[in-house]
Amino acid sequence: MTTVNYDGKNIDFRDIFYAYCKVKEGYRTKMYLDIKGKPTIGIGHLITGKEPWPITAETVLTDAQVKQLFDSDYSALNVATYINEIQQHGYSYNMMLAVGHFIWGHGEVPYKNSQLRAGLVNKTLTKDNIHAYLLTNWDKRSPTNQRVNKEDFTVGFDPTPWKPPFTFRPVSV
Repeated sequence: MTTVNYDGKNIDFRDIFYAYCKVKEGYRTKMYLDIKGKPTIGIGHLITGKEPWPITAETVLTDAQVKQLFDSDYSALNVATYINEIQQHGYSYNMMLAVGHFIWGHGEVPYKNSQLRAGLVNKTLTKDNIHAYLLTNWDKRSPTNQRVNKEDFTVGFDPTPWKPPFTFRPVSV
């Protein structure tokens, strides 16, 4: 488990990331189509038919079910491994959020094998050159994703801790 200091308390990073994704991805208890037209529910969960319960157009998830899908996706994408790596290289949880959200949107393998990861680990990417890198290498045909990537990494290099635009209550007990 990765913990970060949030308002003077040690909080599980997954809870902060959950709040971040609720803001960035949206939170929907009914099925919708994502920006690529794929059926999605919860917080950016692509419906695969392998969920622990059937999901149809009429399905309405509970908050606990949305969180369960989020936790499952978080584990499947191996987000914690890369978050720990970013933390060990001295980045704040803002960068942890940016990297986590990048993995959330693009997948583990594209991040794992990317120059983005190498640049962050080796500290060769800076706030001044990350946007140029992203424009050259990611989502050239998807302006929506490109905008999100740039916003995330702008936040990532910002020394001011990210605060959700609502009262944050940790999900974990």
